[in-house]
Amino acid sequence: MKGDQLPLHVLLFPCLAFDHGASSSVQLSNWLSHNGINITFLSPTSFISNVRSLLHPNIRLVSYHLPPVAGIPAGVEPTVGDLPLLVSLLEAVESCKQQITDQLSQLSPQVVIFDFIHHWLPPLADSLGIKAVFFYTGSAGSAASCLRTIRRLRAIKLMLAVDRLLPSSLLAAFSGLKRCDVRDMLHFFKSHRGVAFSFYQRLAATITLSSAVALKSATEIERKTIKYLSSRCPKRLLLTGTLVSKAPHEGLEPRWDWEEWLSKYPAGSVVFCSVGSEVGLPDEQFTEIVAGLEMSGLPFLLIMDLPPTSKAKVVVEERLGGKGMVCKGWKQKQQQQHILRHSSVGVYVGHGELSSMLEAVAGGCQVVVLPTKGDVASDAKVMVGELKAGVAVKVRRSCGGGRLTREAVCRAVGLLMSEDSDRTKRVRANNAKLRELLLNDSSQQHHIQKFMAKLRGLMVS
Repeated sequence: MKGDQLPLHVLLFPCLAFDHGASSSVQLSNWLSHNGINITFLSPTSFISNVRSLLHPNIRLVSYHLPPVAGIPAGVEPTVGDLPLLVSLLEAVESCKQQITDQLSQLSPQVVIFDFIHHWLPPLADSLGIKAVFFYTGSAGSAASCLRTIRRLRAIKLMLAVDRLLPSSLLAAFSGLKRCDVRDMLHFFKSHRGVAFSFYQRLAATITLSSAVALKSATEIERKTIKYLSSRCPKRLLLTGTLVSKAPHEGLEPRWDWEEWLSKYPAGSVVFCSVGSEVGLPDEQFTEIVAGLEMSGLPFLLIMDLPPTSKAKVVVEERLGGKGMVCKGWKQKQQQQHILRHSSVGVYVGHGELSSMLEAVAGGCQVVVLPTKGDVASDAKVMVGELKAGVAVKVRRSCGGGRLTREAVCRAVGLLMSEDSDRTKRVRANNAKLRELLLNDSSQQHHIQKFMAKLRGLMVS
């Protein structure tokens, strides 16, 4: 049987943070299933009821039991953004190795695709004759920054010594990031709660031990960076395409009453802001975002995932006499795709994660970026700096890091919603070109077909 005709069974093992990777794994699963690949989706039991409706009906959903994690209330595992808690979560998932081993042994997929830094999974899969593919769900620019930093500052002792002895301006030259973003990134090089492995050590080990690296991007969007990664990445690079979802068939869930609320406003007049806990914003920054949206005077819908440890004094209620609404909870965020494609929504304000920004453009929205951390700063650079299809909220840089202000949020929203300047026209024109590309099903199908061929190639290599 020819390689392109080999039957293929792929198991998806997603991250627990819906914004980080689970949504991308859902999209990849659906595209592969639509193309006849046998897909199994492995999820914690607490996640099952939430993800079932998002998956293609042909996809098999299996579960494992995640033990309680100290500091994380039951049922909120997918929203954790606090690094120490994320370490606890990683340890909890690692404690499930025997359950996962049993599932892999019983299901016998040829490939397992996972989207988080489970460095122990590739050796486990290899012992069972299964190819492990690490799915990097950030931009190619973000992946390149990580790879450059790992290659040049590989030893953790050297990294920490450099952190103490050299100015951040010099470190920024290594990664191509701003000094403030470098300080954020250095946080990932340090161990937390006494755990031996830092996040970057886990990432380096994961890439090294995997059979291949899948990247959620396309040459039409990041051609130069993808070319660089292809030449420098120590593993095969498999492009999935952007995986932008098709328009949902069903509408907004009626229990949230958002359809009725959004329909009160004219086409393109509502600002939709969605901020995930994964970005780790300080509590006061959530308050600034709310105040900035209120200052714009425009109708807005804000959905935020506050970490379990948050003490932010953000009242979850209607604002501006009903013109604004603030909600929280990751279950509401699952409705994001529907909201972005609602005719009344004109602008999406998000934290710079590329997948969400592309979904917004595909839904017909202009994009305002809240770049807050080094790992999403590269994603924001793609949308604002390279594609020039969105605008960034200007962040006040200081020795304490980047700080959003309500005035900056208001100005960025006003630039796309209220102004008619040359800059606004250019951004809108670039946004329209990008949307045309994202809605081109034949382009995405081409990427998926090539991705499937390369997966099959792993079987005969």
